[in-house]
Amino acid sequence: MAFRYKATTSEFEIASSFYQTRHPAARTARACSATSPITIRPLKNLPSRALSTHLQPPSHCTHLHSPTMATPTLSRLRTSPIHLFLDFDGTLTKRDTLHFLGAIGFSHHRSQRLNQANDATMHESYLPGSQDAPLPGDPWAEVVQLYADDYKVHEAAYKPARSERSSVADEVAWLASLEEVENRSVRRVEGAGLFRGLAESEIDEGAKRVVEIGGLELREGWAEVLLGLRQPRLELENGASEDAPKNTENKISILSVNWSGRFVKTAMMQAASTTDARHGREKTELKRAVRDIEVIANEIEGLEDEGGSSGHLNKKGENGIRTSRDKSRELYRHSKPSGDRNGIEKADDPVVVYVGDSTTDFECLLEAGVGVCIRDDPMGSGQQELADAFERLGVRVQHVSALGEPSRDRPHEQTERMLWWAKDLKEVAGLFRTEHASRTFGASVKLGLQLLSGDMKALEEE
Repeated sequence: MAFRYKATTSEFEIASSFYQTRHPAARTARACSATSPITIRPLKNLPSRALSTHLQPPSHCTHLHSPTMATPTLSRLRTSPIHLFLDFDGTLTKRDTLHFLGAIGFSHHRSQRLNQANDATMHESYLPGSQDAPLPGDPWAEVVQLYADDYKVHEAAYKPARSERSSVADEVAWLASLEEVENRSVRRVEGAGLFRGLAESEIDEGAKRVVEIGGLELREGWAEVLLGLRQPRLELENGASEDAPKNTENKISILSVNWSGRFVKTAMMQAASTTDARHGREKTELKRAVRDIEVIANEIEGLEDEGGSSGHLNKKGENGIRTSRDKSRELYRHSKPSGDRNGIEKADDPVVVYVGDSTTDFECLLEAGVGVCIRDDPMGSGQQELADAFERLGVRVQHVSALGEPSRDRPHEQTERMLWWAKDLKEVAGLFRTEHASRTFGASVKLGLQLLSGDMKALEEE
């Protein structure tokens, strides 16, 4: 996983505070020693392997969208079934969250040490064996730094260089070549035993805690996206009028390189449970929407086992999701059209919409029917890198508001691949808002105001 955001020491402490507040001995041990020992092997002592160079670009997703195909019209987006794919870190969330997951692992080992000591006061002389020497300083900072060092070495040796990559195929090959950089980082973490012995309950507790304390924040508009795509189905269940949209087969998937799908789903459920909903029913529907989301991500192996996790970062027999190519593969697997075996789409197949923020989303954005880049102001480093790549390759990226404009003044859009950008998920939700939904919402607001003002005469007239 590309470490686009380096957590500071203070943020790492926030991430692991759920253990500090639940284990009094941890606070005592912290006071006794500035470097509380944790039972993991040092990362730098693991064997290294030469980094690979060029890998072949994928060729499995041409059915989704060709770079020369026209973008689906706004009217089709609002009348056809939608399969929305959302990246998690930096897209659904405001910032990357992997350091929170790392903190859960470190806190697990700290807790184990305290339990083994069987004493509320850990003496400074209580040290692990040499094979379990603690990492110096901020442990997560070292994970990030070693990844960054590998990345720089690989980038310097790779040809063609960034400025010389002038086609989508060139960029796809470069992103695929990062597989070994990503896998080497995974092997370090696995070899160090960061997540060894971890249980499901610890992932759940940690994910809930970082949402509760505000460390993990979801991007503005996330609830509107989930409820907006769920609304047609609810209206149908409640007896919608004849002019209601018929796109009742909407689906939402989270496609992420995060190391734990369970962490992602639990954090989302916690956010849905604590959101400031306008009324109880909305919160209930939001929780149902999160429950129904398909999470496509890596998973720590053996979390459900009696002895806890093996520490490996994906289950046996499962391919890891680390790179843009991996996400492209999963996008194909989970959005394959219902057409014939040759991949020919049917008219009523869902429109695939993909929303992402970094270069691991590069291929998915191009392959989806509608690709939307999330861009903060100013853009973060990962967002800027993605924007620079599209600009260098001549891929047009316009604000989502232009998607609803008449195309007669933009004839190039009939053949040119277009991408879109949005500042938040509220703007993304606007893509799916139908006239029927707007009228329904307006009527609900009017009714609420009349009830609050006691305007019974107006109600009778209605």
